[in-house]
Amino acid sequence: QSVAGQTLSLRCQYPPKNGPYERKGWCKEVSELLCTGLVTSSRPHMLAQASRFSIWDSPSSGFFVVTMTGLREEDTGHYWCRIYPTSGHSVSKSVRFHLAVSPAPASTQATQAPQNPVSSQTQSCTSSTVASSAIAALSQQENSTLGSSPAPPNALAPLL
Repeated sequence: QSVAGQTLSLRCQYPPKNGPYERKGWCKEVSELLCTGLVTSSRPHMLAQASRFSIWDSPSSGFFVVTMTGLREEDTGHYWCRIYPTSGHSVSKSVRFHLAVSPAPASTQATQAPQNPVSSQTQSCTSSTVASSAIAALSQQENSTLGSSPAPPNALAPLL
């Protein structure tokens, strides 16, 4: 669950893998048999972005991070984390999520209304910075010698 205007980041896990790269994707379910692709990775450890959606993958760690910025009530629905094998266009693994986006509180809506272009641009820059900080913190955690131990508190400070 989230609130309109917020940023959502989630982690999709899979068994760690070395070898040929398998693309990862994030799509919104339209019907039982149809899922509209929103963003797809192209390489490991590289942020791929499409509109309000981004994805960052770490195959050796066994997870990818999906970020949705500027959430809207119409974003409510089912989404899928997907892994595409190197051969063909099929999907080798999918995990389904349900997202419910509620309206922003009245006091927040007034401050988020794009009354002037500067405030609107500032909000989108802030969202990108938060997403970049989250990716940087995850990279620091992955590269630490602690392996699966949690990242030290100072690595998480940029998220606050």
